[in-house]
Amino acid sequence: MGKAGLTRGKPIGSYEVWAEWCRDPLFSLGARDPVERLAAVKAADPKRKRILAVFEAWWKAHRSEQRVAKELDQSVIQEIDEKAGTNRDGEFRYNRQYVARWLQRHVDTRVGGYVLTSIPVGPPSQPVHHYSLMFTEDGCLL
Repeated sequence: MGKAGLTRGKPIGSYEVWAEWCRDPLFSLGARDPVERLAAVKAADPKRKRILAVFEAWWKAHRSEQRVAKELDQSVIQEIDEKAGTNRDGEFRYNRQYVARWLQRHVDTRVGGYVLTSIPVGPPSQPVHHYSLMFTEDGCLL
């Protein structure tokens, strides 16, 4: 029990005031905790599932090592670019621009305890982005 005898629900980011004023009174009256529903919706989201698949492949291949897009393992590239693959000559082909754009769009994305980071290296007019994936069990970065 929390303030004024209210039952506390699961924490939700930086929404402590909202939780205390809106969610917890409803939760105390027997309503379901909307945070539980939010977790279920996130788990079923196909876009989040795809991002998580990319991040898991990345973690398996590279862990938290910094990489430029062209240095990514084929397994990671195939998760990003679904059309990637080996041609008849045995050469692995993929759309480099698509992979680079995907990475740029997902910098600072947090899914499943992972977060993709980017550090631009070189002149500001044409930086080369070095990407790294970070992971914590609880989803919080130190």
